[in-house]
Amino acid sequence: MLDLGTLGGTSGCAIYLNNRGQVVGYSNLDGDLATHPFLWDRGVIKDLGTLGGSSGVANWISDAVEIVGRATYAGDQVQHAFHWKNGIKTNLGTLPGDPCSFSQAINSKGQIVGESEPVCFTPQQARAFLW
Repeated sequence: MLDLGTLGGTSGCAIYLNNRGQVVGYSNLDGDLATHPFLWDRGVIKDLGTLGGSSGVANWISDAVEIVGRATYAGDQVQHAFHWKNGIKTNLGTLPGDPCSFSQAINSKGQIVGESEPVCFTPQQARAFLW
């Protein structure tokens, strides 16, 4: 068993790994007041940041090192699905009329699946999306 470390806080969670041995998940920052998505690659953990808020999660990493997840905006009331590739994070937005979204997985063609929520943080009312 290998300790992947954290982004400075006391807690972290690995969620998915690709065939290259790269791992994604989330970790608390120093002080444990914020949780950011991370990429772990060969002993180095990288903070993927948020969309201005204090929390985010990386859910999936493809073998092409494309990462998807969710992150909050300032105030932490709204979260959007994101796609990360080569250091660039793209906000995927939501389905029309929804304030929140969450990307779950990405395939080898770069297609992303997830959920769009009419009431934030309420997956029981979510609609599935393909991006």
